[in-house]
Amino acid sequence: ALSQASDRLAKRTEKAKFIIVLSDGQPVPSAAHAGIDLDNTVTAILEQTNQKLIGLGLGSETDFVEKYYPNSVVNIQANQLADSLSQVILQAIEETDQF
Repeated sequence: ALSQASDRLAKRTEKAKFIIVLSDGQPVPSAAHAGIDLDNTVTAILEQTNQKLIGLGLGSETDFVEKYYPNSVVNIQANQLADSLSQVILQAIEETDQF
């Protein structure tokens, strides 16, 4: 899904491009997606595109999100989502040379 979102976003003309990923559990590919590795997918997107990736770990025990997404907030509860999202988007924007 992340790769498809990136491919679609790459076709857009905006200068600054962000993908926001919400996760509540470790990535565990199904048999249909065997051989797809999130770490490799994230690395490819970051190295081959001008897209920023933002990861939000919803719920407890979502520290793993930090491993995959350079701009991330983990272990957040639903009522903290708006504040957490705005903070991590601001961080990603500040790191972007498009503004």
